[in-house]
Amino acid sequence: MGKNFKVILSKSCIIILTILFITGCYKKEENIEESGEEISSFSIQSLGEKVKFSLVGESAEVKEKKGEIKKPEISLEFENQIIEIKTGPEGKAEIKISSENQKVEKAVLTGNIKITQKNIKTKEITLEAYCKKLTYIEKDGVLIMEGKPVLKRGKSKFCGEKIFYYWKGNKLEIKGEVNVLIYPEKSSGD
Repeated sequence: MGKNFKVILSKSCIIILTILFITGCYKKEENIEESGEEISSFSIQSLGEKVKFSLVGESAEVKEKKGEIKKPEISLEFENQIIEIKTGPEGKAEIKISSENQKVEKAVLTGNIKITQKNIKTKEITLEAYCKKLTYIEKDGVLIMEGKPVLKRGKSKFCGEKIFYYWKGNKLEIKGEVNVLIYPEKSSGD
């Protein structure tokens, strides 16, 4: 029952947001000023193939042709890892939801973003990153970091104009003004 309830709740949230977005896009002739509706304590979950996507926000505001989530936090659970993404008080996010399966296809976050990846069982932090803009693309299994991104794995540090982190395959791709400092990892025999 718990799993069905979460699916029903998430689909209800998607339907409500869609209705609010559509009504927000309809311009009333008698109202020249931009009006908006605000939903407090926003939350959505999407179960993809082998990944659980959760988005929580302080509020979601729907205005003409624009839906925006304030102070968003995202978590991605897959295999034995969890990636937590936080933006802080100034953070914002825009999401794109598939009309076919009601799953989050893409999310673009802005603000002072912190990304932490942990082992679910041991709680050991395996990756930390910071950036000003983050794009999540479900189908590619990628997080694209922009705005002076810095990624740390242990003592190793990676910087560039854009960092592509393919979390499904645990791969990094860095583009533009690449600066990398790599320390050897300790083996279990050390």
